Amino acid sequence: MLKSSNKAREIGRNVRTALGKNSKGLATSLQRPHPTGDGMEICDTQTSLVDASIDEATARFTRATDISPFMTDPLLSEVGPMAELPGADVILAGTFECPPETDQYTQLLIQHLATPPEVMAAGDIPLDIPLKEHQRAWKQQNHHTAADPRNLSFAHHKAGAHDKSISQVDTTIRSAPIQAGFSPPSWEFMSDCSIPKKANNLLASAMRIIVLMAALFNMNNKMIGKRVMERMEDLRLMVQEQAGGRKNHQSAHQALNKVLSSDILRFNRQAGFFCCNDAIQCYDRIAHPVAILALRRLGVPASATESMFGVLQRAKHSVLT
Repeated sequence: MLKSSNKAREIGRNVRTALGKNSKGLATSLQRPHPTGDGMEICDTQTSLVDASIDEATARFTRATDISPFMTDPLLSEVGPMAELPGADVILAGTFECPPETDQYTQLLIQHLATPPEVMAAGDIPLDIPLKEHQRAWKQQNHHTAADPRNLSFAHHKAGAHDKSISQVDTTIRSAPIQAGFSPPSWEFMSDCSIPKKANNLLASAMRIIVLMAALFNMNNKMIGKRVMERMEDLRLMVQEQAGGRKNHQSAHQALNKVLSSDILRFNRQAGFFCCNDAIQCYDRIAHPVAILALRRLGVPASATESMFGVLQRAKHSVLT
């Protein structure tokens, strides 16, 4: 399997070298339904591009406010938009009593948001950032990674990681928000980029919206995500089928398991089916209170989630064209 993976990567590199880089870049024009309902409107000026991008981003990134029970009363009044109210602690303790009008699936979700006993015994995930870990992490970053242009770039922080004094300052700036639980105003600036998923499809609704964030905020999110994964691995809380992003695991193995399962069904002449569910824009539908509770149940301190999601909820978005 390892040899096959390496061979596939080599073939891919050769193909990309032969064909050249095929980067679609930012969308220079967009299409959206005409306000009168008659046909499509072409947006090819800066003003119309920005308006179309804002309308699409607003509709896409506010879906959870309309469909999530956690974003409407009575749960919103008990848990809060950032899981900061007493109801959140009761859910984590596993003693929350759902209001009578709560649907059965939300009730099941709330049951599974209780903190596992293993996590209670292990305590909170530490938020300190050792200097060597900070330097090593930045040195591993790609200096071409884009960040919000109103903040320092990845290349700046990567270069600073080679100097002890600069690294100490950066470490302090990174640590303070997640340890004290606040949202730095400079991190609240974000830039939205609309990139076509397909070269000839210019529909605004078909664009991939990439949000550029402050590099330090991005790095903090990576660090917390890494420590959560390590916590789940240490306590064996990760399901066996989760192969992506794990050491000594490959997502290709899951495809192999599916093929072998099909073979077994066919050999035994048994009926069976596979459900391949690619949920449409599923990440846009994640309600913040649920995401916060999911992190806190694994040991992420409340101060870290207050900083992470405080930045997102107070973000001031601009559109890059």
